[in-house]
Amino acid sequence: MIVSFKKIFSSNYTRIAAFLAFAIITALFLYSRYRTMGIDPGAVTGFIVVWFVACLILLGATYYFKNALNPINFYVIFILCYGFNFLKLSADSTDLSPTTHLVLILSIVFFILGIILGNKLKTEPRVLMNRQSKATIFYATYVCIVLTFILEVRTFGYLPLFKIFSVDVYKETNEKLVSFLHYFIMLSAIVPAWGYILYRKEIIAKKTYIWLSIGALFILINYLSRQLFFLFLISAFITYSFYYRVSIVKIISALFIVVFVFVFMGNIRIMKSSTVFNNVTAEKLIRGLGDINYKTNILESYLDIYSSQRFDQMNSYVELKKEEHFLGLGIFTFRPICSVLFLDRMGFVKYGEYDITANISSYAIDPYLDFGLIGVILLNFIYGFLCRLTFINFNEGKTLYIIPWALLIFCLIMAPFMNYFNTFIIWFALLFNRLILK
Repeated sequence: MIVSFKKIFSSNYTRIAAFLAFAIITALFLYSRYRTMGIDPGAVTGFIVVWFVACLILLGATYYFKNALNPINFYVIFILCYGFNFLKLSADSTDLSPTTHLVLILSIVFFILGIILGNKLKTEPRVLMNRQSKATIFYATYVCIVLTFILEVRTFGYLPLFKIFSVDVYKETNEKLVSFLHYFIMLSAIVPAWGYILYRKEIIAKKTYIWLSIGALFILINYLSRQLFFLFLISAFITYSFYYRVSIVKIISALFIVVFVFVFMGNIRIMKSSTVFNNVTAEKLIRGLGDINYKTNILESYLDIYSSQRFDQMNSYVELKKEEHFLGLGIFTFRPICSVLFLDRMGFVKYGEYDITANISSYAIDPYLDFGLIGVILLNFIYGFLCRLTFINFNEGKTLYIIPWALLIFCLIMAPFMNYFNTFIIWFALLFNRLILK
C-alpha cells in the first residue's frame, strides 16, 4: 500500500513522528546521563529497552482508544517504574529474581489483555434514590467528615494547619487517628467532585457546592497526605474532563501539578521529620533516606524510594513465598473484607512475615501471594477488565462512573508503590458513590 505525501504530512502522521522523535531523543539523553553517573551499561540498556516498549504501548493505546486518558496509558506508569528499577540507584538494591521478573511481566501482559478484551456488560439502569435522597446522603456524609475532623483535632490537641511548618504534623497525627472513622476524612478528597456532579445535576446549589468544597479542602490540607491530595487532584481533573474538552496542554499541566504537589509535600514531611539539618537540602536528605549511591535529582530520588525499592521489597516476598510454599488464598486480595469482619484481629487471618502494609510492595505482589502465577494471570486480567468496563461507561456519559474511573486511575498511578485495588478506602468510596449518585 502506497502512502501519499499528503497523508505523511497529515496531523496524525506528524504527531506520531514527533512522539517517536521525542522518545528517541529522551532515550539518548537518559542513556548518556546514567552512563555518565557510572551506572552499569547493562542496567541502563535494560531501562532504555523498557522505555521504548512503554512508549510504543503508549502510542498504540492512544490511537486504539482515540483518547490519551485511557487505562493502558495510565498503566504505562507502572511499566516505566519497572524499567527504572533496572538502574539500581540504592546501595540496598538487589537484582530481581527470574520469578519476580516473570510475575511482573505476566502482570503487565494480562492486565493489558484484560483492558483490550474487556467490554461493556449489559445492565439496565435503575434509579435507587430520588434527587432529595441523593442530596441528603451527600450532606450526611459531609457531616460525618466534619464531626470526625473535630474529634481528631481534639485528639491531636491542636489544629495541624497551624503547625505544618513547625512540627512533624504527618507523623504526630498519624499516630492519633480515630480507627474506621478516619475513612470519612479520606472521603473529603472526593467531596469537591461529588459536589460538582450534584451541582451540574441541579441537585445542590452552586454556592453550596463551593462552600462545601472549600471546607473539604481545608480539612484535607490538615493531614499533609500526598495520597489524599493525589486522589483529590485526580477526581477533580477527571470530573472536569467529563464535562469539558481536555487538550494535551491541560493534561501536561495537570501532570506537572501532580508532580509538584508530591515533591512539595514530601519535602515538608522529610524536612520536619529530620532532627538535624546542618544546611542540608531536601534533595540530599532524600538521597540519604533512600541510601542512594548516585547524584540523582529530586524526581529520580523519589522514583527510587517509592517505586524501585518497592519492587525490591516485592522480590524479597517472592523469594520468601517460594521457600515456604505459602498461599494466602485471598487474604491479601480481599483484605477489606477481612478487616471489616475483624478476621485479622480475631486471629482467623494471620499475615505473619507477609505484612505488606508495613513493608510496602508494588500492587503485583498480592495476587502472587494469594494464588501464585495463576492468581497473577486471573486477577490482573480482572483488574484490566474492570478498568475497561469503567472507562467505557465513563466515555458514554454516565455520571455514576466518574468517581469509579477516577479511583481506578488513582490505583493505576499508585500501582508501583502499593496495591490500592484492595484497600478499604477504595471500596468505601465506591459504596458512597453509588448511594450519592445512583
